[in-house]
Amino acid sequence: SDLRVLRRSPDEQAALIVTYAALGFLWAPVVAVGGWLVGFRLPWAIPLWLALAGAGVGVLSAVRSVKAAAVQRRQAFSHALSSFCDITGMSLAAGRGVESSLETAAHTGNGWAFNELQTALRAGYVRGDTPWDALARLGGDADLDDLTELAAALSLAGDQGAAVRETVGSKAKAIRERLTSDAERSA
Repeated sequence: SDLRVLRRSPDEQAALIVTYAALGFLWAPVVAVGGWLVGFRLPWAIPLWLALAGAGVGVLSAVRSVKAAAVQRRQAFSHALSSFCDITGMSLAAGRGVESSLETAAHTGNGWAFNELQTALRAGYVRGDTPWDALARLGGDADLDDLTELAAALSLAGDQGAAVRETVGSKAKAIRERLTSDAERSA
């Protein structure tokens, strides 16, 4: 799910891990050769063990960087989802239907989050799914809890415009409050 959020293929991630591992492996022999050139001799086992440790650190570093980037990406998605919910609520208040409001909201923003929402809704339409099923599928695939919760709330509200508008509005408010508390906590 982290790779899905980052729009990175497993092959790209594998290449990145191999690169980090190779760089981690090579640093100890390079340092040992540099020490040998200036007259500092080390037993061959020390650079070997340091090279293996460096490769392990390289692999861990590659994996941790993916996790950290995915967390940031999910947070950015939550910001976009809050706007998506607000726009959906406005469209519902203007008299549009639920599906039309969700489509309109998905097409008002730009960036990767809105592109993901548009793609999910379009793919759901092609499969014959309801919009909330399509959003739930995206939320599950990319491990986006806010989107999964929104889709569950929309499925309960169904096609009743007033109930959907209240649901979407309360979800937008909840997302904003959580993001604000997270920002305050990190500050």
